[in-house]
Amino acid sequence: MAKLSTHIIDKTTTGSSDDRNTVIESNVLLVWFSSIITERDDHYGYLITHLQTIINDIHVFEDADQCVDFVTDINHKKVLLIITDDIDQYLVPLIHDTPQLDSIYLFSQNKTINEQWTKEWYKIKGIFFEFSPIIDSIKLIILKNNRNSIGISFISVDDASDPNLDQLDQSFMYTQLLKDILLDSEYDEGWIENFATYCRNNNSGELNNINRFEREYRDHLPVWWYTSDSFLCPMLNRALRTQEVETIIKMGFFIQDLYRQIEELHSDQFANSQAQLLIVYRGQGISSTDFEKLKKAKGGLISFNNFLSTSADKDVSSMFAESILVDPELIAILFEITVDTSIVSPHFAFVDNVSYFRDSEREILFSMHSVFRIRDILSMSHNDRFWKVDITLTADNDKQLSVLTTRMREEIFAGTTGWSRLGKLLIRLGAFDKAEQVYKAVLEQETNIHEKIIVYHQLGSIKNEQGNYSEAIKFNKNVQELVEKSLHSKHSVFAHSQAHMGLMYETVGESDKAIDCLQKALDIIKQARTPDLHNLAACYQNLGSVYQGVGQHQKALSFYEKAMDTFEKILPPNHPDRIECYSKVASVYYHMGEYAKALSCHMKISEIREKVLPPNHPNLALSHSHISLIYNALDDYSNALLSQEKAIKILKATFDENHPDFATLYNNTAYIYFGMGEYSKALSFHKKTLEIRQNIFTKDHPYLDSSYNSNG
Repeated sequence: MAKLSTHIIDKTTTGSSDDRNTVIESNVLLVWFSSIITERDDHYGYLITHLQTIINDIHVFEDADQCVDFVTDINHKKVLLIITDDIDQYLVPLIHDTPQLDSIYLFSQNKTINEQWTKEWYKIKGIFFEFSPIIDSIKLIILKNNRNSIGISFISVDDASDPNLDQLDQSFMYTQLLKDILLDSEYDEGWIENFATYCRNNNSGELNNINRFEREYRDHLPVWWYTSDSFLCPMLNRALRTQEVETIIKMGFFIQDLYRQIEELHSDQFANSQAQLLIVYRGQGISSTDFEKLKKAKGGLISFNNFLSTSADKDVSSMFAESILVDPELIAILFEITVDTSIVSPHFAFVDNVSYFRDSEREILFSMHSVFRIRDILSMSHNDRFWKVDITLTADNDKQLSVLTTRMREEIFAGTTGWSRLGKLLIRLGAFDKAEQVYKAVLEQETNIHEKIIVYHQLGSIKNEQGNYSEAIKFNKNVQELVEKSLHSKHSVFAHSQAHMGLMYETVGESDKAIDCLQKALDIIKQARTPDLHNLAACYQNLGSVYQGVGQHQKALSFYEKAMDTFEKILPPNHPDRIECYSKVASVYYHMGEYAKALSCHMKISEIREKVLPPNHPNLALSHSHISLIYNALDDYSNALLSQEKAIKILKATFDENHPDFATLYNNTAYIYFGMGEYSKALSFHKKTLEIRQNIFTKDHPYLDSSYNSNG
């Protein structure tokens, strides 16, 4: 099929737009269907080019079936549909009830068209004979979407006092610490050019805006750019909401500049004024899931994980909130925000005089990650879909917030600086691919040997988690080389490296090397003036793991008990490291044939992990896999299979299927089917296991021998 212009993707494309290689991406995409479009290329090409100034993701179809297939395959995006054809009465019933389809525009030159049938379909916004009203409507939808797409975190009163940070809303912790990192970083003019180059990737519709940004960035203030009708605001909202690490790093200079300008405006407007209460408003839609979290957090804290736009005009915000009611998937919220103007931080300021749209709605802009206390939640309608939420800005010295942020900084930032802190946080959240991006970016810029040692050490840990053991060993050897050059072989960093090397060697089946490395690490830690008890316990645990792997269960249990005794001195009961140690003990019981003790341990571990970890964390898969093994040993095959399927489902949300953990899960599943007498299914899973292990292990690895035997 022909193309309309060089800006339009091939109309034969029917795959998901999620696959497009673009960094300026929105939650909204546009689909245009017309079977007569090629007859008027110049006219429609002009309209498409105009559309691309407000929405980058546009797909054009001439075939109705392809159009329907494309829209129904879209996930996690809002679809706007323009139909230019008499075929609309055929197409609309096929596609109208698709959840992701938000609005339908019938664009026609036939002014005698019958409008009566359109009243049956509420997503049809009307029949349009001019294009400008369609443009205006799409702009409004994108504006609403950008406003509603800001991430929100909730911290209940109980959450804030919980000693285990993993119990917290992960996005709250992520954004708070990210703000600290961004404000502490240094940027030069080269960052502007790098960001512009990054944005040009497959974004032809935004090239003019990108070029203008690069050329004129210093000619305008950050607030002007943030409020302008361009790609910046939605791009920043999306990156912070979805934790797109690379985009956030690239935009770091802009985030810092915007924060500093709000800080300066706040000082000018409020530093010398008499303290008073300021009431501002924000209309927004939130999901029913977030609304339930909001209700549970009443009395606690709410954080908007971005810069927050509000208005002193209640009517403007109320109208915006009411407009959300047409979307059945959202709850309309009118936030009434009380601000004590004597609060020094976080910063907020009136921005009408410096924004792109001057004097638009008496806008007040709050700094990134401003935190508020939830005072009251009141219904504004009879159908429970419109609510007023009263919140109050909390100062940085708020007792609950201060205790929380201090604890996060101490636990996450200890021993790290700069962007390395973000990498450490991402590892904590189980986002290993994102953490790797951060550390590799840091490595390119880092010249300090001590910082390089830390980065190589973390990259080794990440590669271990990803199952790339040869790369993990390589990074740890880099650590040892740098330590020997700059420090000495008794330094604690050398002990860390030896310990990690031990873990790598254990994983690849070289037990003697693993024990040698771990014993060296243990000796260095013990000889220190003030031994690091956490690392001491970890060494005990890892030695126990190696001995267990070679069948010395009593010796393994002895080391595990030493680890448990040490962990109990320094960690709370729900801490992940203590849980891991309990898991090791359960494993020993399993191999010693004490299945009841093993099952009891793993059930408790799974219960705790479900409370403290994100829903798709790999360790949850590990718990289900262990429980499955025990059920299998007890000949309870139905429960064994159910637990194994849960483990596989979780792992698929985190890793690709070449990860070695899939080999383990598939191998376990094969044995369950074998026990059930379903031999063809067992063989199928053994073959999957073999394929993965052939890709990641050397030919003489014992796991391969086992897989070959299982496949006959």
